[in-house]
Amino acid sequence: MSAQPADPALVLVVEDDRDNREACSEYLRFSGFEVAEARDGIEALEKGLDLLPDLILLDLAIPVVDGCEVARRLKRNPKTCHIPIVALTALVMPADVKRAFQAGCNAFIEKPCRPDELLVEIQRQLGEERS
Repeated sequence: MSAQPADPALVLVVEDDRDNREACSEYLRFSGFEVAEARDGIEALEKGLDLLPDLILLDLAIPVVDGCEVARRLKRNPKTCHIPIVALTALVMPADVKRAFQAGCNAFIEKPCRPDELLVEIQRQLGEERS
């Protein structure tokens, strides 16, 4: 009897730029992940709570509620505090990086990034979470 394959991890991609969101989502699907998408901070909070993804890729410069506030709210909520959040952003000044980690982000990746770099970080975060 063979072992059942593990369910693919669900990644919530939070990005307001449609082209960036779709490109990232397609790459992740191609890499074997399930993907959900959010265009702004409110949608990110709603989907984070409703779907309980395995990982969230979070742009910090998103409309309605910014990414750092989204991270803070998710990390304060007992239902979502365990979900790794990877900031994927063009905001790369030292103060931005510090703010992201203070808000609860587990990792920080500068946009644009190489797809393989993104995949390595996602797998690292998921490995830490699932172990």
